[in-house]
Amino acid sequence: MSKSPEKAHVSINVSDLGRAVEFYKMFLGVPPAKHYKDYAKFEVEDPPFVLSLEPIYHRAADSFNHLGLRLNDPSAVIGIQKRLEAAGVVAEREDDVECCYSRQTKFWLVDPDKNMWEVYALTAELEHRGNLASSDAVAARDRAGHVGAWDHRLGDVIPDPLPIADASVEEVRLRGTFNTPIAESERKRILSEAFRILAPGGKVMIHGLAADRPLNGGFPRLPGPAALVKDVPLESAPVRWLAEAGFVAVFFQKLGELPNFEHDGVKMREVMAVGWKPAAQSTVEYDEQQVVYKGPFASVIDDTGRVYPRGERITVDRATLARLTLGPLEDQFVFLRDRMKT
Repeated sequence: MSKSPEKAHVSINVSDLGRAVEFYKMFLGVPPAKHYKDYAKFEVEDPPFVLSLEPIYHRAADSFNHLGLRLNDPSAVIGIQKRLEAAGVVAEREDDVECCYSRQTKFWLVDPDKNMWEVYALTAELEHRGNLASSDAVAARDRAGHVGAWDHRLGDVIPDPLPIADASVEEVRLRGTFNTPIAESERKRILSEAFRILAPGGKVMIHGLAADRPLNGGFPRLPGPAALVKDVPLESAPVRWLAEAGFVAVFFQKLGELPNFEHDGVKMREVMAVGWKPAAQSTVEYDEQQVVYKGPFASVIDDTGRVYPRGERITVDRATLARLTLGPLEDQFVFLRDRMKT
């Protein structure tokens, strides 16, 4: 057996091997070098690249951001784009855009399992990151997940009801879920289902793009992987929605200091709103407890209207105490005990 040339290699999980093979035959322009019922592999000569496909029978969470082919020059990018367009696949190109400390000519493509591919060529090097980056579109392509969590990603179908038992997960992550046009009734259903499947004390997260004011005249085509985004709520909406759905200790874990995109004067930022399902009463030690708000403001008011003047003892009930111990609120209060340490 002759020595194989050096090539980059990527292996990805796919939910339907046959469908994935047909997609990559079209995308890469070559048939698979190996194709079995439980495995397929593509060997591409230009650029040197090996892609293997492993079938799984459920959609798995995965840790990569996107896959990419870096070509020698923009003409090669245009050549692949034209071949895809001839096959009926739209791939809108971005010429000489700033991204990842360089200038690039590129286009993006999504395979049947929503893996994002970037086909690009470098045209110049930069000393700054640029105005496009895959992280800018985390609302559309964030792939994180872990055991005990339910993730929804932009574009995935949400069954009615979710095939998940009541109070069975510790975290619900809605990634780009509300970056597509959606009826108010459907949005309320999604959050109601999130509340149902969360265990008491479980966390919900809304992650995506939001705007400082309404967009008029239709939604623009955003560049890069953010092209999947078709709508943005107002910045204030995610925290309001969570509170209306019954979640507590709601706060912005992230609200981008700088806008990711701007269109007709409307600035769009990455937001991450977090809230908790109220904890079971039995998780709190005392029926009542005194707490002291530490500052820095003269006072704060909770969602029930209770005022906490800075430095003053306030007696709270069990349910309120549970809310104050969630998220960043816990660091703002002292929880007084009657017993001395032993």
